Amino acid sequence: MLSLDVTRTNAFLGLAVAYLLQRTVSIWVEEFPGWRTWFNHGGPFATVMEMFFPRLGIRGRRLQLLDKRKMYNEWGVTTSISALPSLEMRLFVAHAEAIKDITLNRSVFLKPAYKNIVASEGHDWKRYRKISSPAFSPRNNRLVWTPVHQLPAWSTSDGIVDINPLDFTLPFALRVIGTAGFGQSMPWTSDHVEAPEGHALSFVESIEIVSNTALVNAIVPNWIPNWLSKGLRRTRLGFSEMRKYMTEMIQERREAGQNLNKFDLFSGLLETVVDDDETLALDESEIMGNVFVFLIAGHETTAHTLAYTFGLLALYQEEQELARRDVEDVCRDGQLPRLLRNFENVPFGSLCLAISFVTTIPKVVPEDTTITVSNNLGVKRVIAVPRGTEMSIHTTGLHYNAKYWPDPEAFKPEKFLDPSWPRDAFLAFSAGARSCIGRTFAETEAIAIISLILLKYRVEIQPSFLERTKMMTPMERREALLHSNNLLTLTPVNIPLRFIRR
Repeated sequence: MLSLDVTRTNAFLGLAVAYLLQRTVSIWVEEFPGWRTWFNHGGPFATVMEMFFPRLGIRGRRLQLLDKRKMYNEWGVTTSISALPSLEMRLFVAHAEAIKDITLNRSVFLKPAYKNIVASEGHDWKRYRKISSPAFSPRNNRLVWTPVHQLPAWSTSDGIVDINPLDFTLPFALRVIGTAGFGQSMPWTSDHVEAPEGHALSFVESIEIVSNTALVNAIVPNWIPNWLSKGLRRTRLGFSEMRKYMTEMIQERREAGQNLNKFDLFSGLLETVVDDDETLALDESEIMGNVFVFLIAGHETTAHTLAYTFGLLALYQEEQELARRDVEDVCRDGQLPRLLRNFENVPFGSLCLAISFVTTIPKVVPEDTTITVSNNLGVKRVIAVPRGTEMSIHTTGLHYNAKYWPDPEAFKPEKFLDPSWPRDAFLAFSAGARSCIGRTFAETEAIAIISLILLKYRVEIQPSFLERTKMMTPMERREALLHSNNLLTLTPVNIPLRFIRR
């Protein structure tokens, strides 16, 4: 009887807690739309299930992409509530004025803290920023052009190449980060590069594995044994080898000291900076943490953004032709210049990077606070944000918010040439003091490869894809062509393009 009474008591208490929790959640999200899911859609389980078992209907991070338009029509905010593996309540914000307040009020809206420049706060972030900033110098940006000029031409008898742009944007971005990021030459040849003594993999193999399996390494717990999967063994070997290479480079460059005439990002992070009579330097773990962030940002995000850009230029031939003419005006002799300022008036430099490769920017709230939003009629509303709320700035939702971007679905590169374009509603590089430290580096890289391709090739959609989608509307065809997964960054599944030699 006692056991039965305890069971009843526990059941009653459980129901009472569930009711109170449900009422609290209902009050907080009253009048706001949002996602209501069993599994945390930003978590690894839902993301993996969505990727490999789509027919089960479990939605992972793609929810943030699929609902980028309709969720923010009225107030510019939405909510997410999920139950497993733990109760999660999150506030998504796609309201430009509220986001500006969030990015400026850094003491209230914090980044999750890790040992790198992207996800750190307070004194650590200031230290990382001051040490990293000199590394992103004009001399470093000029290193981007070396892999561009080394890019091999496609050799076909008819001058036509059918290819998914990721098949060359990923290797290209990897060679840029190898040259400008690590000061390592990475040839375009496909010949196997032997691993040096003391290593199981070459530097090229290591950096390729780390770049391509970052998500696997992030979501698979360390206690999972290697023997379960050959891919897992190779992933962990790649990360282990990359750490060994970085340890060796740190030792080599510190021993060389002032005699080392290198301007890559890695060498820049080894420098000491004097600020207000304080000597600032990174320890080995901090160097590795920041290098990993720069590797992901300089490889995957750039490669994906470029792939989307080529897909859009293939869809909109008139815009491609205008961009080509702009490039030819700069490259009158058919050769690429090595300075970004030569391209200041070429609008596609901004349009390609307007594609938000990072769909959300996470924030945590350590104390009770509020944000103020307004609807299309100008009516303001104050939203209470309790301590501990998980918050996300939804960049994709912001970039498709019709309140700031009339006809947001339209592909109009020239909108960035309008002096009054809504800068507060554009977060491809974040905003405020936390804006991307490598923006000029990324713009240089993007403009260089787009210019080279447009000078040499006309970009079209493969005829087989056009045939399969001939019954679709133009917008449906675009959605099919740019079909994506939302992994670490927004990732195109396959963009079937044709490059025709000019």
